[in-house]
Amino acid sequence: MRQVAEVLRREIGRTILLQGEDNKQRLLKEFVENGRAVLVATSSFWEDRRAGSGALLCYHRQAAVCQPR
Repeated sequence: MRQVAEVLRREIGRTILLQGEDNKQRLLKEFVENGRAVLVATSSFWEDRRAGSGALLCYHRQAAVCQPR
C-alpha cells in the first residue's frame, strides 16, 4: 500500500493520503474537504465510515484507492 502511495505521489499532481500516516478522522476530513485528494487505504478503513455520496471507490487487491468526483 505504501508503494502504491509513493508511485501516485510521483506520478500525479494531487494530494495523496495514506492510511496510517494520520488518524482516520483527519484523513477522511482532508479527503472530503480537499476535493482532489486520493486516499489509499485498506477496506478496514471504511468500516463504519462514509465518505459522502460523491466518493468513488476502486478496489485493487487489499488496497482501496478513493477519489472524490
